[in-house]
Amino acid sequence: MRWMRLDYTHLEWHTWEADTLIIQNTLHVSDTKGELGVNITGRFDDFFPGVAIKAVYPIKKEKKANSFVYFKPNIANNIDTQSPLGISLFANVKNNRYPIR
Repeated sequence: MRWMRLDYTHLEWHTWEADTLIIQNTLHVSDTKGELGVNITGRFDDFFPGVAIKAVYPIKKEKKANSFVYFKPNIANNIDTQSPLGISLFANVKNNRYPIR
């Protein structure tokens, strides 16, 4: 039996129904890189304890606006150079952390 690397994908869907914002999370796993794979949302709490799979927010019409903003740090992604996304501010120091004494 060979060891397989599994790729997990977390999708978060933001949709409006009338004056209600609905945020729904789905979780997928695949053994093939680049494929979405099988929906394992039933195990969502194992990976993200305390996060709701579905949240409903009634919002007054005059307050309706974007529900989130995506920020891309101005840091070159030297971990995955083919990705258009940035990386964490701390990604390059994660192996250099030392305990404070």
